[in-house]
Amino acid sequence: MAGRDRRGRLAERQRAADGCLRRGHAAGPAGTGARLADTVRLRGRAGQWLSLHASRLGGGPAPQIGIVIEPTPAAQLSSLLLSAYGLTGAQSRVAALVIRGHSTRQIVEELHISANTVQEHLTAAFDKFGVRSRRELVATILTGRPG
Repeated sequence: MAGRDRRGRLAERQRAADGCLRRGHAAGPAGTGARLADTVRLRGRAGQWLSLHASRLGGGPAPQIGIVIEPTPAAQLSSLLLSAYGLTGAQSRVAALVIRGHSTRQIVEELHISANTVQEHLTAAFDKFGVRSRRELVATILTGRPG
């Protein structure tokens, strides 16, 4: 099974799935107890980020749940990490543009802020991520591993 580790155990993934399912069971439209889908992101044993999607399946006399475990796409991972590291909204917007390869000048034009403000936001992001350059920041965010 794709979601198992080398020893055949589900460990963290099982706990995440359980939480996902409990939340899905407790909520739903018009008190039906049904929820369409829920997603949890967690780190695997090797440090990679995974997305676990749980969805209640219709039909049948007994409730059935479908679970999909997949690597978390980089786009989702970057916003998750920016939030997890405590970046402010402004710092996150600047960091997101850096991830897309924007220069300081392009960031200034897009966000309508000064070059000094861009550098202040980047310096704060570097401190929060424990990196010293744009290159290290981008690598840390895209790989999901500390710099």
